[in-house]
Order: sequence, then C-alpha cells, then structure tokens
Amino acid sequence: IAGLSTLGALPLIGDLFRPGKEALKSGIASLPTSKADILRHQEDLYSGNTIRDANRMFDRAVRSAPEFNQNIDELAASLDLLPGAIRKYDIYGVDVGKIKQVPRAIQKSVDKYEGDVTKLTDPIRTRVLVSTPAEEEALVKLVKQNFETFDKGRLVKPEGFVDRKLLIKFTNSKGEPIVGEISAITEPM
Repeated sequence: IAGLSTLGALPLIGDLFRPGKEALKSGIASLPTSKADILRHQEDLYSGNTIRDANRMFDRAVRSAPEFNQNIDELAASLDLLPGAIRKYDIYGVDVGKIKQVPRAIQKSVDKYEGDVTKLTDPIRTRVLVSTPAEEEALVKLVKQNFETFDKGRLVKPEGFVDRKLLIKFTNSKGEPIVGEISAITEPM
C-alpha cells in the first residue's frame, strides 16, 4: 500500500494504480479485529500507576455507560431482542454490574495483567437476551456492522453458565475511547 501511495502521487501513473490500492485497503479493512487491537482503543488511560489508571477508567466508564447501554439497547430493540437489565441502580444511575468498580479493576489488572488496567475487557458491559442461535447470530452481525468488534465466541463455564461475549471499541460523545463488553445470553442464564 505504501508503494502504491508513492506511485499514486505521480500524475497519470497514480491514476493507473489507484484501483489496486483501494482494493488492498478494503481487503485489509475486512480482516478480523484482534483482542489486542480492541484493547489499544483505551490505552490513553495508561500512566503506569494502577490505582490512578483504575480511577481514571472508572470515571470514563461512568461517563460512557449510559450512552453505551442506550446504543446497545437500540440495536437489540431493532431485532426485537430485550436488554438483560438487572434493574438495580448504583449511585451513578447505572445498572449494577454494568461498570467495573475500582477495587475489582485493580485486583483483576494486578492478577492478570501486571497492573495494566487498559488490558481489562469489560470496564463497561451489558447483556442482551437471546432465545435462539439465529437471534444470537443476528445480534453479532448487527454489532459488527456498527462497531469494531472482537467476538470472543460462546463460552461454557464448568458450572454450566453459557454466554457469548463481544468486545467493542466504543467512543462516547465527549470523544473518550473505552472498551465495552456485550454478552448475548439466554433468560435462564
């Protein structure tokens, strides 16, 4: 692509190479997004101080969660799916469990990521209730059409809990990037 860009700057020759460059760019854009790429979305929060970073992430999550939840609820509603609301609200007016709290962010980042909270995949999170595999696939497709997404796939835990998690790059209306987690889950779960 870089070579084609250089040739593209030349009069007449550039016109010949432009379609090839666009085809390459669209092919690269269609490659699956990696988990690492999703996590880079919130790397601006990293200062090396786990406690400071966890507090900054929490503050951003509080500002982002209402918009994130509204966006995902609207996508779910467009498919006639219901949000998996918990119906208990914290002091910030957000459903309990939809924002990772500071003590848990610190603990998890120290245990798993050498204190780097920007490696957390769920600073904001929500659930969408699905009844069939077709509904789950429709939700995944719609989320991928609207957000850069990493599909963690369906997970079955030893105790029998089953869900499918999607990680997305979410940016709130203030322009602050954060990773959001969407769990496609059935009513019994």
